Amino acid sequence: MGKIPSSTDVVVIGGGPAGSAAATQLARDGFDVVLLEKARHPRPSVGESLIPHFWRFTDMLGATAAVEAEGFLEKSGGLVLWDDRFRQIRFRDFGYTRPGLHVERDRLDLILLRNAEQHGARIFEETAVTSVDGDLARPVVKYRRAGSDPGEIRPRYVVDGSGQSAVIARALGTRRFDPDIRFTAMWGYYTGGRYLTIDGDVEPFSRQREIAPCTLVAAIGDWGWVWHIILRDSVSIGVILPPARLRAFKSAGATREARFQALVAQAPIVGDLMRDAQFTGEMYAIRDYSYLPVRLAEGSCYLVGDAAAFVDPINSAGVVFGLYGGVLAAWSIGRALHSPQRADEVRQMFCEMYADRIAMLRLMAMPADAAGVAAAIEEARRGVAMSSDAERRLMLMQATLNARPGGIIRAFEQLGVSTECTARDMPIPKVA
Repeated sequence: MGKIPSSTDVVVIGGGPAGSAAATQLARDGFDVVLLEKARHPRPSVGESLIPHFWRFTDMLGATAAVEAEGFLEKSGGLVLWDDRFRQIRFRDFGYTRPGLHVERDRLDLILLRNAEQHGARIFEETAVTSVDGDLARPVVKYRRAGSDPGEIRPRYVVDGSGQSAVIARALGTRRFDPDIRFTAMWGYYTGGRYLTIDGDVEPFSRQREIAPCTLVAAIGDWGWVWHIILRDSVSIGVILPPARLRAFKSAGATREARFQALVAQAPIVGDLMRDAQFTGEMYAIRDYSYLPVRLAEGSCYLVGDAAAFVDPINSAGVVFGLYGGVLAAWSIGRALHSPQRADEVRQMFCEMYADRIAMLRLMAMPADAAGVAAAIEEARRGVAMSSDAERRLMLMQATLNARPGGIIRAFEQLGVSTECTARDMPIPKVA
């Protein structure tokens, strides 16, 4: 891997989609970029369902050919069972000519990281950032590299894409959990079973490369839900539980894994699809995973992806949100490096544009009766106004499908945007 330099133009913390995107763009623009990643890729990560917006960023980053060559499974849309209504969303109905994807995140993240390296970023894996010290206008990044003594590097700018570790936000004491989206996420992996096509047909897992699967979301009680995502060699099953349901979950079953399997077996449609599947034993959990963007940039430090904020994953926008933040941070930092007198101006633009996007995603995920809906509408107004017509229609459809439409519909109405929704109702599939 070579020796980490003592100084550089930009240090990127974290090799996920947000960090890799920022590193790629800045290196392509001719800046010296050092990316520090605490793990070694490929490493596990959740977030396997991608909406078609994803291609806009792979095109921009020069990574499309590598993603296509990987052969991830395509998805043409999603199916949602909520409030006893089973409905369908097709991406092509919103003008998208390219499919969504079901991806193994370890492979996708590796592709994006290597793409950054191919464009000139210097990558150092198994190197954990322990702190970002000093005046954040002139930060000192301290790290510990596997098998080596601690070290430090002095960059002109820092991009924190450290994910849930949130290195800078934790250090500043600005990582604040979202009181309106207090859920716990658990997910695990199975082999075998069956899946649904976009038309609601039931197919055996063995046909997933022949007949495209779709993402399936089903409600569990009050505001909880389960996801079902078919991958190339396994099935990703995730469960989102509100606090009240989590307490009941903890009291049922000897082990967390046993409780998880029992919950999956009882989930509408998903339980029937997975009746003959085998649990791999691989399982993860995050409690109170949604947190607010209290501060998105400070001095010469920019926060992107999950290190900046995280919203409920019900709309499959996590990876796209991270890529957007990485590209936006690279744009701002690049202009500040070329024209230091504009540093404050472009940093403020980054903060406003990124906050608008976060507010919009948050409003789409909030329960309609949440205490903070009215304030969230005001925060999201500019982001909604700046979205394309196709994006607005897709946002409205997604929010309506998962029965959380109150906030986003009110925002649309205040802006004079049509709230007509043409979701297709379907009969609930009978999975024998």
